[in-house]
Amino acid sequence: MIATLAILALLQGTTPDYPAVVRSHRPNAAKPVDFAALLSPDTVYVGQQASYELGVFITQEMRSRLRRNPEFVPPEVSAMLAYDLPSTRPLVGNIDGRPYEVHVFRRALFPLTPGRFVIPAARLSYAVPQSASFFSREETRSLSAPAQVLVAIDPPIAGRPAVWNGAVGRFRTDVVVPDSARAGDPVVLTLVVEGYGNVALVPRPPLAIAGASVVAADERVRIDSTPVRLGGRKEFDWLVTPSRAGALDIAPIAFASFDPDARRYETRQTARVRLTVAPGAVVEEGPDSVASAVAPMVEGPEAPLSLSATLSAPIRAPLERRVWFIALFVLAPLPALGVLWRTRTPRQRRRPLSVAAQLHAATKRARDPTVAEARALFLGAVESRLGVSLGALDTAARRRAFALEGVASDTADRALALLDRLDRAAFGGEGAAPRARDLDDVASAIDREARPGRARLHRAVLLLPMIVALAQAQSADALDRALAAGRAAYAGRDYPRAVESFREAAQRAPGIASVWSDLGTAAWAAHDTATAVYGWQRALRMEPLDGALRDRLQRVGAPQDAGPAVVWPVPRSAAVLLALGAWLALWTLVASRRARRRSLRVTLIVGAPLLALVTAGAVFIARAADGTGLAVVAQPAALRREPMLGAEGGSVPLTGEVARITARQGPWARITLPGDRTGWIALDALLPLGD
Repeated sequence: MIATLAILALLQGTTPDYPAVVRSHRPNAAKPVDFAALLSPDTVYVGQQASYELGVFITQEMRSRLRRNPEFVPPEVSAMLAYDLPSTRPLVGNIDGRPYEVHVFRRALFPLTPGRFVIPAARLSYAVPQSASFFSREETRSLSAPAQVLVAIDPPIAGRPAVWNGAVGRFRTDVVVPDSARAGDPVVLTLVVEGYGNVALVPRPPLAIAGASVVAADERVRIDSTPVRLGGRKEFDWLVTPSRAGALDIAPIAFASFDPDARRYETRQTARVRLTVAPGAVVEEGPDSVASAVAPMVEGPEAPLSLSATLSAPIRAPLERRVWFIALFVLAPLPALGVLWRTRTPRQRRRPLSVAAQLHAATKRARDPTVAEARALFLGAVESRLGVSLGALDTAARRRAFALEGVASDTADRALALLDRLDRAAFGGEGAAPRARDLDDVASAIDREARPGRARLHRAVLLLPMIVALAQAQSADALDRALAAGRAAYAGRDYPRAVESFREAAQRAPGIASVWSDLGTAAWAAHDTATAVYGWQRALRMEPLDGALRDRLQRVGAPQDAGPAVVWPVPRSAAVLLALGAWLALWTLVASRRARRRSLRVTLIVGAPLLALVTAGAVFIARAADGTGLAVVAQPAALRREPMLGAEGGSVPLTGEVARITARQGPWARITLPGDRTGWIALDALLPLGD
């Protein structure tokens, strides 16, 4: 496509490897500046690299006129990782007999999920002087490269090894571990994975060593890039603590990856390693011992703890959500507002009586109403009850209206007779008006009978308590069965099954502290430190005065008496009641002083800040008791600076540490821990303490 491309000096004595966008694009001779984009390849596997190239072709004539470099805006991509590759020096030569200066921008793209992705158009703007004068104004021009489409597909299922966990690329592995160790002292085992591909996406392989406890530790990533291909090195650390002296054999670690170039899976194994373990002294638990922080998380207790003797009383809805609390909170200002209304605003006029009330009041007068008054009152009362205008209807239509509203036939006959009598008396002058008492009796009968669905409503009201009681009984039976199954499994030392049974019971009765305590106890016996802390923390936040729960939390290696893990020994209800009392006291004082026409300035200046302080303390204690925004670290991993797999890792939290969640972004959460440790961690690695 390119007739002649003579590069003057890029690599002395070598033939340069021109970018694909230069080889495939022919600049438009009518454009002094041309802009082109190329995606290669356009179909890749998930995790495979696709190279995105942008070429800017500038004629030598235009290059001499430009006073400053063009402004380039690369396209934004989503659902994939992007790395800008090193830029090359400008290419200078002839294309189709015309001198050009070519600039190339390269970016490596790695799709994270299968699908069809559109890379938006890139934009380039540059300014050209309108004349050769130094003071000439500039004309701004803009160009855009066409959008590109990338299709990502999953690696094939055929031939996929069981140990493959998503690595895509061509890698080699090695293991680094000391030759000797002491029993009870941890050593660092490092797995090195390096090669071509996005090493940041390589997940940690599983590792288990017989005769030693294994705890995942730090990860380190170093990305290397050539002008066209991304690669690098990733290191995974584990803390390996031998449990006894002698020879410790570390079996080969299998690592599988999918090679997108060869379109096949490759499984590589590290060499078998033998570690000589010397006898070691028993390490006492203390803050300066690494084993003291690791052993409680891995080994668990030597003897099972006892379960709760009795089922504690259920914690009902928080006080601030109960009807009486809300009623007191809302009604507290009413006395003060009433005093203000009485002293500043005249009394409001009484609301006019309804037509039916006026008809009933007419029966108590000394004289009966006139014909016109009686007809207006009776007709208005009946029409307002039935919702139908009867004045323009004949007798048959009026009867149907009564029947449709459920009025009995004899009552309808009496009403129709009175209406006919009133019409003849009012318009024909025949006879006198009926007595007001007779009209009120018929109107009252219509009001009682014109109530469709009343019996069904009564039945529903009667059946509702029965339905609620039945549901509560079924829930109580399911809770008793789950608790009985959990206690039986715990007594038989089947701790994993006990954990599942107590977890089901906690889901059915989340307000019972003893159920959460038993869940934590069973999890501790099953060597599940994270779930143990989760259960004990939730139980302690319901019963903050329970010293036994605090003693059990002290068994955990992760600190439970610092930072977000602290549970103040103050009942949640006491703080909320104190805030409610301050609210009631302030409004009572306002009402009392206003009734005596005293100034409210001092009361508000002193009382409002005190009320705000008490309320803030109550909110703080209530949020701490609820565990809002807190979580237990279940799967420790390096805290990353950015919410992505390729971000640089930092410190590794301990299993069972309580963290505060400060932000969320997709599947990531930003947490803070004691010691000013902060970073991003996967949400799946956390157990939220809040509901």
